[in-house]
Amino acid sequence: RDRNEPRAPSKGKGKKHTSIGSSSDKRSSSSNLGYRDLSTSTQGFYPPKQPSYFHHSHVYPQPYG
Repeated sequence: RDRNEPRAPSKGKGKKHTSIGSSSDKRSSSSNLGYRDLSTSTQGFYPPKQPSYFHHSHVYPQPYG
């Protein structure tokens, strides 16, 4: 049983490596989305039709949550 114990943490380390890779990928996606959101917000603010839709979308999820 003692020999099996060290084997469990070994597997955990391997899984952790995968998690880090996934996290990095998610972070990159989030950064890209954030940048795009900023650009959309600025562009949406210019026209009156786009901000109206954006505002509605923001208000809808707020009361729902």
